[in-house]
Amino acid sequence: MPRPRAAPRRCRCKGSLSGQKSSLFRLYLYYCYQLGIYPKRPVPRVNWPEINALWRDIGKTLEELHLTSQRGFSTVAEVKSHREALTGQITALCKERADCARQLRWIEPPPGAAQRRAELTRQIAALRKEDAAAKRIIEKVEKTAACREEYRRQQERDNPRRKHRDKDRIR
Repeated sequence: MPRPRAAPRRCRCKGSLSGQKSSLFRLYLYYCYQLGIYPKRPVPRVNWPEINALWRDIGKTLEELHLTSQRGFSTVAEVKSHREALTGQITALCKERADCARQLRWIEPPPGAAQRRAELTRQIAALRKEDAAAKRIIEKVEKTAACREEYRRQQERDNPRRKHRDKDRIR
């Protein structure tokens, strides 16, 4: 039987021109990137973890906004005084709830003690939620004030340099 012929092999010649062409093109691209010619437009990137964190905290932010607008707070001192009043109310309601719980342990508890205790628990939970929102408001305001102070200090540090440059330009 005749033997099948193999396909003829093709040889690639690695000449100096083909090697120079690729290396010159790579060098061209390198300098284009260094000069900022490529990429033409930056690819927009979405920071999903940050967006998800913002959406996760949007409920808390809305609670803070609602509390601020409902109570008409304009300063941090007002929020702090409101928070102190809330603390007083919470302690008073906790004492009353403890009394109701004590009455429920009697052999014959007074009628309506269980409902009263449940109502006090709901009131305490609402006040604690409001207190937590007020605490977050105070923390955010203090954090923002610290950032503004740091920004102001940076501007003061940068201003003498700018003034010095401006003086040089005027001359």
